[in-house]
Amino acid sequence: MSEIYDNLNPKIASHIDSRLSTVATASSLLSPLDATNFLYEGAVAYVSDEQVNYMVETVGGSLTWVKQGDSSLVRGTLTINPSVTEMNMALVVPDISTCYAVDITITGSSATIAKISNFPGNNQNIEFRVENGKSITFTHSDYSSVNDGSIVIEDGFDMTIKGRSVGDEFVVFEKNGVAVVQRSSVQFMKRDEWLTDLLDATIVDNLTSTSASESLSANQGRVLNASLSNKQDTLTVSDNLSITGDTIKGVPNPWIGLSSPPSSSSIVDAETFIMSNYGGLSIDYVNFRRLDLSNYSDGDYGKWVLPPGASPSIISQWIEYDRPLPSTGFCQYTYKSSSTLSSDSVGTSYHPRILLNSKVGSNLDVAFNNDGSANEGVSMQFLRKGLYTVRSTIALLGESSAVLDAISKMRGVITVTNGIRGIANPALGGIVNQSLQFPYFDYTVSSASLVHLILEATINVDTPGTLDAFTISINNQGESFTDVQFPQDSSVLRITKHK
Repeated sequence: MSEIYDNLNPKIASHIDSRLSTVATASSLLSPLDATNFLYEGAVAYVSDEQVNYMVETVGGSLTWVKQGDSSLVRGTLTINPSVTEMNMALVVPDISTCYAVDITITGSSATIAKISNFPGNNQNIEFRVENGKSITFTHSDYSSVNDGSIVIEDGFDMTIKGRSVGDEFVVFEKNGVAVVQRSSVQFMKRDEWLTDLLDATIVDNLTSTSASESLSANQGRVLNASLSNKQDTLTVSDNLSITGDTIKGVPNPWIGLSSPPSSSSIVDAETFIMSNYGGLSIDYVNFRRLDLSNYSDGDYGKWVLPPGASPSIISQWIEYDRPLPSTGFCQYTYKSSSTLSSDSVGTSYHPRILLNSKVGSNLDVAFNNDGSANEGVSMQFLRKGLYTVRSTIALLGESSAVLDAISKMRGVITVTNGIRGIANPALGGIVNQSLQFPYFDYTVSSASLVHLILEATINVDTPGTLDAFTISINNQGESFTDVQFPQDSSVLRITKHK
């Protein structure tokens, strides 16, 4: 047995335990999570570039290196995908609240971040670095228009930091209101990068660019000067403008009157006439065009205007600014003779004839059949489109009791017929428009009673022609009235055209 003296006192300036040797950067520290490193809680190592000790401590249930003298905060890690535009601080390991810095790992070569979410508050500054050989760009938002998590860069431009073994870059952010603002940064550049990245300015040599950040060439200044030199010194105006002193006023254009139709017979209805004669006009974007169709012998078609920019081929874009008043005309009924009802019927109906010499006004454009003598007209036909009211007042003469009995048993009928009907077949075919007991009547009680039966219907004529004719009749419903007569020339027909 021998004794050893003083052999446990090392005389070298180095670590006995290589695990705790001084390292240049914190990233070079051995991982406490790797069991093969045999690192224990309380182990201390020195980081030369920061000139500070790091100690292994338990944070969030796991061993990690904690920078000493810095509120026990640590460097966290975060892995992001290149396609991600939002950097979520909740994914930092360990919890971001325990970190003073975050080392970013990118699964690709680069990433662009427009928003940082879950950033810790309380004015905590967080330093961000990216792994060696990668780059990350933070997109700037103006401080006047930020949203939750927006990034505000000091100089107003997007910032790109790069990870390098020499010239490693970083940026420090802080939560400020809803946004994340830059507090400091370090970026390294070579001399030639200043010229290409910072001092390079795009010069535009045209006058069509919409860029708000590029400079205009001196050549385009020359072009603008030449253009200004050719401008007139005194303002002149066209016929549609007037100038008084410094005031320019528009002069209204006169309305352009369109020519009248060649003849009134060419008009079936105003809309059809306008489309046939003026639908092919070119669009006038300045003038009003006026058409007066109000003064024709066969009816009043109103006054029309086509506004500027309206299509002449679309009738709904024409405006009728002056509508015609309703037109009303009268004529008298007559019969073969002043006879009893039983002696002047066709089938079971009595058809009053029209006195053609007392025809309604020609502006209504109503035609009557002419297959018999002048006083044997039966049906009427509309030759123009429009809305008509037909009111028939038919006189009956006889003893009061006989007349009242006849009224209770007969009905008045207005029938739309397939063309004009003559005296031989006045009601053949057609569609019954109205069939009813007489709505009302008046009479005078004396030795004989003169009763006026009143029948009224409205007829809308869409297509003038043979299908737009009508007859008026009295149906006796199989009854015989020997003591009742139609007095000659005592019945009246009134036709009103509303438009």
